[in-house]
Amino acid sequence: MTRYVEGNMQYPTKRLLWIKQKRPYWLELGPGLSLGYRRTKSAGRWVVRFNGKDQIEEENTFAVADDYAAANGETVLDFWQAQAKARTMTPKKTVKDGVVRSKITLRKALEAYKLDLEMREQNPGNASQVTCHCSDKLLDTALEETSEQDFSDLQISLHKKGLKPATITRIGSSLKAACNLVKDKKVRANRDAWSLGYPTIGGSNKAREDVILDDSEIIRLVDLAYSEESHEFGVYFQTHAETGARTKQIRNVLVKYLDLRDRTKPMLLMPASKKGRNKKFRLEALPISLDLAHKLEKMAGEREADDRLLIEPSGQPWGPRDHSRRVDDVVAKAKLKKRKQKITIYALRHSSIVRHLTSKANMADPASVAKYHDTSVKEIEAHYGLHILNHTREEMRKGLLAYGKPRLVA
Repeated sequence: MTRYVEGNMQYPTKRLLWIKQKRPYWLELGPGLSLGYRRTKSAGRWVVRFNGKDQIEEENTFAVADDYAAANGETVLDFWQAQAKARTMTPKKTVKDGVVRSKITLRKALEAYKLDLEMREQNPGNASQVTCHCSDKLLDTALEETSEQDFSDLQISLHKKGLKPATITRIGSSLKAACNLVKDKKVRANRDAWSLGYPTIGGSNKAREDVILDDSEIIRLVDLAYSEESHEFGVYFQTHAETGARTKQIRNVLVKYLDLRDRTKPMLLMPASKKGRNKKFRLEALPISLDLAHKLEKMAGEREADDRLLIEPSGQPWGPRDHSRRVDDVVAKAKLKKRKQKITIYALRHSSIVRHLTSKANMADPASVAKYHDTSVKEIEAHYGLHILNHTREEMRKGLLAYGKPRLVA
């Protein structure tokens, strides 16, 4: 049975008579463990201190005292609740081989993941998105002390906010990537906490049927991108339309990646996105039209080979979101048929994949289409399987036996 220590600290009225000071008032709970009360101008704060043998002294503030507000068992605690909480807490720092090591919190893991994304020229916003949806309590919890319930509660809270299943899944992917990036044995041993506590939502990867554009719609959008916005944006937009590449891939295209050795068959070397498990740098040669090749060559001009090829009207490389408003304006002016889903620049990628899947050259071969678009067969089949089936059935229909005059079924 837990033994609680009593003292004047248990009475709010008596605590408020104490002198305000930076250092807490302490009450020893046991060997190497003390409960502190820091008197402040407003409600006091509960503090726990660890100073046992072979341990670095450490103090952590963990709750508000019930000086003015009633205890709620979470953020505001009375004396008895503060004692109970202090006894369950562990130091954030440990000593191993005489070296002080801070425990890795979720916040630190996300900061490390953000830095890793920046180093790999990926979108650091993936880490920031997770941080903004997590509570401070969860962010400041050591990963080795997290539980399945912590991550399950996070997933439920995202659902209550009204986020779409696909968005919740993307946040979960970034969260798990950040946790798995931590190179710590204790953290690795606790991997089930986030892998089981935050499961992938079934059916979140819905087929993107409503954003597939036909050729005439794409050509209309490209024309408007040039006429209504700017020449630079038109080239940027046309490159998306012809290659079907991701925005971050196109942003990383360098001047030297424009291959005009055979001017009748120009190619654009597209850097891989480094998504998934394949982190190696590689280039995929994608055919482009003579029209786009001429415009890209003119845009490259006399610039250095390692400069970004596609630039804004200001002469600076395109940022991750610099195109969003322009795309919205172009789509609005194109007056396309109404769709349930919003048309973004990624509609050009989805349309390119479907166009290649249903072309006679590929004969609905997911492997070649996946390689061309820097993705996997699994993703192609998950998102565009219906187009593969429809095209295959139409090709098979051509091989049906011909009986001459059609016979109606009675």
